[in-house]
Amino acid sequence: MPSIPSSATTHAKRSELLAGTLRDIIALGRFPFLLAGAILFLLGAAAGALHAGWPPAGQLVLGYAVFGCAHLALSYSNEYYDRFSDCPEESPVSGGSGVLQRKGHLAPAALACAVLLTAASILLLILYSGRYGWSPLLWAWVVAGNVIGWAYSAPPVRLAARGLGEGATAAAFGILMPGMGYLIATGTLDAAFLPFALPLTSLGVVFILAVELPDCECDRAHGKKTAVVRLGRRRSATLILAAAGTATLLFVLATTPSAGILPAVSSLPVLGVAAVGWRECDGSRTAGRRSAARTVAALVLCITIITAVLIWSYLTGNGIP
Repeated sequence: MPSIPSSATTHAKRSELLAGTLRDIIALGRFPFLLAGAILFLLGAAAGALHAGWPPAGQLVLGYAVFGCAHLALSYSNEYYDRFSDCPEESPVSGGSGVLQRKGHLAPAALACAVLLTAASILLLILYSGRYGWSPLLWAWVVAGNVIGWAYSAPPVRLAARGLGEGATAAAFGILMPGMGYLIATGTLDAAFLPFALPLTSLGVVFILAVELPDCECDRAHGKKTAVVRLGRRRSATLILAAAGTATLLFVLATTPSAGILPAVSSLPVLGVAAVGWRECDGSRTAGRRSAARTVAALVLCITIITAVLIWSYLTGNGIP
């Protein structure tokens, strides 16, 4: 006579299944990318603090919550709309999480998370406006960020599939993300933001091209017109090197008394990694994955150092008139 599972065993299995589902839903958010976005937000806030002073901690946290929800919504919406076209081979820095390729029944949960997070971003913006004042520019910034996030993969726009994803990502990396922090700190956007926005946008080009390298074959097979699909890996590696060099040059030209030459110096690892990737590029996916991983690591190091330099400059009083 077969044994009947006890209620405790059944409960344990259900708990294990629920915990696994929650882990998968969290994985869909691709939280490591959220960390990079948080650093860029803090970089912008620190740049603004050099001119306007550091905002209260509560204001900074609430402002980031508005931004963070929008950033997470982007990840979940991308996972949902790209679930049939993402490369099935997992990569830590490119494509999707791979969860929906293995567990397609979680697709509605991914879409629901994207919708709820977008709603949370707007609701938190309403709360922020009530506490710290109405800003049409901030509202336009947040709405634009949410719209671009959805339009990146969602039909009918599908920026990434139409060959427009590179521009959107570079603008998000160099302007939208740090600009949000700058807005929270200063309440406006002015010429003092440009010395950071221009080189960071060049680094955004480096980022998006690098993460597209491993998925060239998958993207081509699904009709995506990414830059790497159109140019090939070798020419894309050349463009990555050119963008990294441009970023370093722009940091040199934008040297400020408060930050000095350190932002330019911090971009040198990105330039060095780009040069190695260009030299090693043989058109293979393996080389592309290796280059992408190194490039993303160098970019995170670069923006972290710049943020630390700006915060140190503020704490030592170098940026306050």
